[in-house]
Amino acid sequence: MGKIFAERLKSARRQKGWTQKELASQLHVKIGTVSGWERSYREPATFGQVKKIADILEVSTDYLFGKTDIPQQIKIPLIGTIRAGLPLLAYDNWEGEIEIPKNLHADFALRITGDSMSWVGIHEGDIAILKKTDSPAHGMIVAAGIEEMVWSATLKFFIEGNGQPSLRSANPNYKDISLSPDHRIIGQVIRIYKDPPSLQAYNNLLIIKENADSKWQGAIQKAASLGLDGEKVEQLIALFSKLPHQI
Repeated sequence: MGKIFAERLKSARRQKGWTQKELASQLHVKIGTVSGWERSYREPATFGQVKKIADILEVSTDYLFGKTDIPQQIKIPLIGTIRAGLPLLAYDNWEGEIEIPKNLHADFALRITGDSMSWVGIHEGDIAILKKTDSPAHGMIVAAGIEEMVWSATLKFFIEGNGQPSLRSANPNYKDISLSPDHRIIGQVIRIYKDPPSLQAYNNLLIIKENADSKWQGAIQKAASLGLDGEKVEQLIALFSKLPHQI
């Protein structure tokens, strides 16, 4: 623990407005014990004692250990499969719990599956931190699903347009989903927690890039064989964009 623990302990104690004697009284230890902790002369004997210190000072153990600079953290449920008929945050829907900064004002978390949001950097295995809502604003990333006996929420952009709300992936390989009475929006994303990217994820991106480059190269070669330069292709694109969408 060392110096960081000592400094964080002293800072948290002073934030509460307590003297070393008052903290010692709360912990049922001698004042010399607290003084030793704050001078790095000694350390708490067990993690249980560290947890008790953190609880009394209303900070997280991660803060005392220097793993985060945010003093106050809370636990929120990590939701797995969702059972219809149960409140969203019912214990039967929990996969576990995670700690987040208290000032995020979040209600629950979801573990990301699939690649529907990969083009905006949200990948499988990431954890989305969400605030409960059933009426998101246009452009927000939301968690939604179809009400059945058991379902898993999926992340999508919420799109309001032409009087028909829809859900849009950030991966162009997926089509928009028109919201129906069977869909349920359960929250909007306010933060994404990510694991370090893997080499395999990088290699997958290289394959995607190579495929995209290959398609563009083929289009350029085709245009050149027809005697089209960049300016003419641009004019054709502008003309095509004005044609009726049914064509």
